[in-house]
Amino acid sequence: MRTILIPTDFTVNSLLPVKKILQVNGSDEVRILLFHCVHAPDSITDLLLFSKPREIRRLSGTEFSDACEIIRHRFAPALNSLVIDLFMGNTHSAFENFVEGWHADAVCLAKQMTYAKPSAQSADPMPFIKKSPVPVLEMDIEIPASPLTRNRLAALFLETEKNTTDHVAER
Repeated sequence: MRTILIPTDFTVNSLLPVKKILQVNGSDEVRILLFHCVHAPDSITDLLLFSKPREIRRLSGTEFSDACEIIRHRFAPALNSLVIDLFMGNTHSAFENFVEGWHADAVCLAKQMTYAKPSAQSADPMPFIKKSPVPVLEMDIEIPASPLTRNRLAALFLETEKNTTDHVAER
């Protein structure tokens, strides 16, 4: 079983690499870890009151949560688990420890994706990904220009892909 890390900004578009990995992977079981980079709280009070699950719930919208559930059900045979975590480090060695702690085999991202910062504490994942200790898989994925509505959300993740020979490049 492979473990794949995928950066997320808690938008439905950031889940498109999950869908593509599961389609390309076929019947081999895979564990997906969606991670979002945040700056650690800088005051003792904020640090004491900080809770990763609470912060993830705060950042996740209903469309994002619904899309995660659709993916879990649609790809149940091939998806061992879909987990969301926060990376709170600010050094490359901290990211290496994060990757090692999750026993990750690769980091996957869409070439065309630009990651938004849904909160003031959010950080850009790209500097860490560029120096990743594991292979980085860049996928050609068509990113919709407009935000997805609930109806398009279900159609997007429930459709069967006609072309599974899309290009995946390793950096």
